[in-house]
Amino acid sequence: MRPTVSVVITAFQREKYLRESVFSAVRQTDLPEEVVVVKTAAPPGDPDLSLLDTATRVIEAPDDATPGGMYRLALEATRGDVICFLDDDDCFAPGKIEAVRRAFRVGGSNLAGVRNGCAAVDEGMTAEIPGWAETHPQAVERRLVGGPGRTRSDYAWLVRHSTINNSTYSLRRSALERVRDALPGVLNFTDHFLLLAALSAGSLWMLPENLTVYRFHGGAHHVGSGRANAEDLRLWMSWAGSLPSIGLSPLASLLWRDSVATNPVALARQGGRRPTAREWAAYARFVARRRQLYLARDGLRVMLGSREAGT
Repeated sequence: MRPTVSVVITAFQREKYLRESVFSAVRQTDLPEEVVVVKTAAPPGDPDLSLLDTATRVIEAPDDATPGGMYRLALEATRGDVICFLDDDDCFAPGKIEAVRRAFRVGGSNLAGVRNGCAAVDEGMTAEIPGWAETHPQAVERRLVGGPGRTRSDYAWLVRHSTINNSTYSLRRSALERVRDALPGVLNFTDHFLLLAALSAGSLWMLPENLTVYRFHGGAHHVGSGRANAEDLRLWMSWAGSLPSIGLSPLASLLWRDSVATNPVALARQGGRRPTAREWAAYARFVARRRQLYLARDGLRVMLGSREAGT
């Protein structure tokens, strides 16, 4: 059966690149059934939104809308069996919808989502970012993760192919309905939320094809050190606690525990304090599971830094 597809483009306090995002969604080789834009009020200036009327619908979100709350508005405004997410500063490759529809058609009823690869380019989308593939490992083969009996092997595989981005996700509507009430509380790390939501609802196809173009620019979260700052981490922790009550799969639970273990330690470093014994114990278990030496190195830096600060 041919699944219907809705593209949801969210513009959160930014519209500079929105025209290009909409254009990429309406010039697909296999057109989606609808393209819905959810955006906050336009910032100062006069961005070129001349292509916005090619969208099926434009929803003005309230000023106090959260990123996750905008997703909930989109869920209520769309009708597709599958929802493809697209950030306002990213674009889809022309074959994105065709590949996603094909994956859901052959994936079976247990398939909750699809995640594809992405290419990273400069602000003008004229040149690729050097070294992106080396520092952001992605899938090099098609793999179905989240199936029964493969929790540990899937976890190990995801650790090695952990690059995530909102615009690479396409989720079945039923997977989003499970987390509908939690969406307004998602203030940051929406891409990680989508990963956990998909894996908790079923299996996830990992596609190696770069079907999304990820734009580097001055207003994005990756600018600077490339690491989340203290405020980013606080925003993550504000919604992480609500997920277990929704029902996490064994694989999603492992990934969730990793984040819950590492973020308090990172917050301690930002605040110049020594992590608590409980935080250290959770972090040690996380490092042991992942078997990545650089994590132990980062943890030691936190400990030594807090000692030097006399805390």
